[in-house]
Amino acid sequence: MVKTRWRANPRFRASISELIEKGPAEVRPATTEALRQNGEEVVPVMKRAAPVDDGNLQQSINWKFGPPPKGTLGITEDRTPNIPDDLRISIFAGGKSAPHAHLVHNGTGPRQQADGSSTGVMPPKPFFFPFIRAYRRRMQNRIVRAARKALKDALK
Repeated sequence: MVKTRWRANPRFRASISELIEKGPAEVRPATTEALRQNGEEVVPVMKRAAPVDDGNLQQSINWKFGPPPKGTLGITEDRTPNIPDDLRISIFAGGKSAPHAHLVHNGTGPRQQADGSSTGVMPPKPFFFPFIRAYRRRMQNRIVRAARKALKDALK
């Protein structure tokens, strides 16, 4: 069974928030830099794995700070309003240029046109969530290492 939505560990989220609130001002830029590195590492891997027909889907895969754009396939953590946008990264695919991203990723069942002819079944071609799951621990560790290093450097 495929997970439809990835959720960060609540303890991890709470520890990062606590570090940012209690830590010195040097922690925030270090954490932001680690988040930027995470986005720049995962997005090219996803782009290579995405199926290419006209290239719109592949070009729509991107990352940004803050919440993902509306209508995209991505990770949404709306339950964490206490984390500021510069400490939240969104990796997403689809949107206006490729609204079919979720159909390519999850596949489709049997489809019928208006005249009754069948267009067949599109098998799933997962290009998004497998890489989120594969890189999740690496991304979390990078953030923790950056915050820990900034705290140590600030205390010297």
